[in-house]
Amino acid sequence: VDVASLFSTCTFVCEPSTTASVANAAKVSSSSTLMIDSFYLDSAGRVQVFLPLRLKFASREELDKVLELGCIHPMPSNWSSSSDNGPPATNASYSVSVEARVKMTFGASEAVMVTVESVSIESSSISDTDETILCLNVRSDLRVVKQGDIVSSVAGVKLNFEVSAILTKVQATRPTESKDNLSEVAKERLSLAEGLHALYSGRPQESKINSLSSTTTRSASNVITKTKLASPVICQVNLLHAINVSARTMNGPTMGHSWIAVEIQHSNTHSLTV
Repeated sequence: VDVASLFSTCTFVCEPSTTASVANAAKVSSSSTLMIDSFYLDSAGRVQVFLPLRLKFASREELDKVLELGCIHPMPSNWSSSSDNGPPATNASYSVSVEARVKMTFGASEAVMVTVESVSIESSSISDTDETILCLNVRSDLRVVKQGDIVSSVAGVKLNFEVSAILTKVQATRPTESKDNLSEVAKERLSLAEGLHALYSGRPQESKINSLSSTTTRSASNVITKTKLASPVICQVNLLHAINVSARTMNGPTMGHSWIAVEIQHSNTHSLTV
């Protein structure tokens, strides 16, 4: 099964949920831009963005072929293998992952930087309305940093967020293909070929995913090929405070205790009930 070919023809989109929540509220603006409101978890600038991503395959048969190889982790909750013999025999392993990056930050009254700390697929399922669509619920953890490396939940931060789907293939190298077992002439030819590939792609051979749709990294033990879908999902994320919390000490007789008044109010930066 040529998994890379099946994967490369997929359509990758983000579809907002019809039910908004305090954790994440997504909508499509009049300019067809996907807008996501995400809320700070604490005053240290930590944010979680939840993305309802969709991979649409050409047919259900192609989707089943990909799932049979165990490419998705965790596997869809509403899918089961139709094969009695287990996964197809292959000397390669496959996995689908999601990569996210912040392209631009704006809107704040002070200079800030937003970094992506992690991206993970929380769950997956086959769409109830279209059996060729694989639904991926993805979580991305972000951190907001002000000038001077100060982490803080800065109000009014907006960012352009780019999310890409990536297929990774890890194939074991045969002993005869290892550089250690090659003649000196063969080693020179292999090094020359790798150098030409790096020159052609404009990046070192060991580089990570770049602008090319497919990159390959070779080591003594395996060959790793990463295929990135050509069209990433672009969205605008608004970082908001769900609530405002303030605390103050209270005057008066305390009888050995300190009394603190805590006030929790709606931040008035969104329309959701909190």
